[in-house]
Amino acid sequence: MSSLIICRQESILPADDRWLAETHYQLGLAHSLADNFDEAVKHLESAVSVIDTRIKNNAEKLKKDEIKVTEDSKL
Repeated sequence: MSSLIICRQESILPADDRWLAETHYQLGLAHSLADNFDEAVKHLESAVSVIDTRIKNNAEKLKKDEIKVTEDSKL
């Protein structure tokens, strides 16, 4: 069931969508609570990968728009 949900989301959402990361995170949490640690790690790593992609894409967009961002920048 979870792979169907992920496949559906991946088919309609961008690769860096936060909802996709959240789904992977929640599935990872659920699998860890059910002692399915291999599946949990897989989903948690996927969540991190989605967020890393989002950070990279946003940084590239900001660079293109010539907006400088530093680690200590406040929102």
